[in-house]
Amino acid sequence: MLDGADLVVCATMDHIIGADTVLPDTGGKYRLLSDFGPPKGRGRDIADPYGMPIDKYVDAYERIEECIDGLLSELLRQ
Repeated sequence: MLDGADLVVCATMDHIIGADTVLPDTGGKYRLLSDFGPPKGRGRDIADPYGMPIDKYVDAYERIEECIDGLLSELLRQ
């Protein structure tokens, strides 16, 4: 699946490292989801709120939503 993908979007750098272990990225296809979000949070992991208070889930949701909006905008420009 990784080999056939043009873009692999990951929530954390650990996800990118794991994917790169399976299939080394020679074309820049592995990207953090946060790279598509507001400049302040680019290049940062989106933490998994599992087991945390509800406000952490809301924070993660809002951050993911912002980043997805940016990702969609970028894909539509291509």
